Amino acid sequence: MVTTQEATTQEVTTLDILAESRLKSSKTLTRYYQLGIIPRPVIKTHPSGRGKINYFPRWVLDKVVRIQELKREGISLKRAVKKYERERIENLAAQLDEITLPSKAMEQGSFKFQNGTEVSLLDVFLGRVMSKVREIITDYEKQLSILDKIRTGGIVDVALHMINIGYNPVLLIRDAGEDELRVSLTTDFLLGLHFSHNLKRAKSLLAIDLFSSFWSLFKAMGEEFPLKPTVRPIPQIIIDQEGEETKYNVELGGESSFRLIEEG
Repeated sequence: MVTTQEATTQEVTTLDILAESRLKSSKTLTRYYQLGIIPRPVIKTHPSGRGKINYFPRWVLDKVVRIQELKREGISLKRAVKKYERERIENLAAQLDEITLPSKAMEQGSFKFQNGTEVSLLDVFLGRVMSKVREIITDYEKQLSILDKIRTGGIVDVALHMINIGYNPVLLIRDAGEDELRVSLTTDFLLGLHFSHNLKRAKSLLAIDLFSSFWSLFKAMGEEFPLKPTVRPIPQIIIDQEGEETKYNVELGGESSFRLIEEG
């Protein structure tokens, strides 16, 4: 590894990465940072003291080594990067119970490990959620599909909004046919309606609680987070039966119950 005074324990050179990853040319690293797989290097003095060389954050070495291992197994670069990301997120979830996140992580939205890896709070949260997904869905491609849909579908923002106004968010994963999964969000009190309204739908519906994943993340930062919703909204349910509408309020807190408002 790098031993020059200019380098730090959080840095590696192009030579370090080539040696451990068994890459034949630094052109691969150039391609990787052009594709956004790794960050652009910083050019500094060569470890020998003569000339210049590229320096990368320490975590880049681990990432490139793992990607090359996966590629040697016959996996494409695109899939190798996705698999690495999934593994990284899973590892974050495993570490969350053992570390205390800095309080400023909430404001910044991220924090750094000792090896220089910058981690977003979103990735930590996704790690907790995906650990639950893996207990139910073992197919690797479907796991990646779910992760992508949660990350890009605005689900986290909506779930936090639900908690803020007093609802417990539940992630729904539904088989949409042809090996396609549909991911959506609902509240705990509506979950029963999803299962009871259409029995065929219930057979292909999976529900994952999101509240506990948020709670563990806030706990790791020493932040206060409600153990239960602090607001008790009473949403209105309108059921259309053969053209006649029946209106109910749904009481939240304790055992949920329906109260008839108007019939016919």
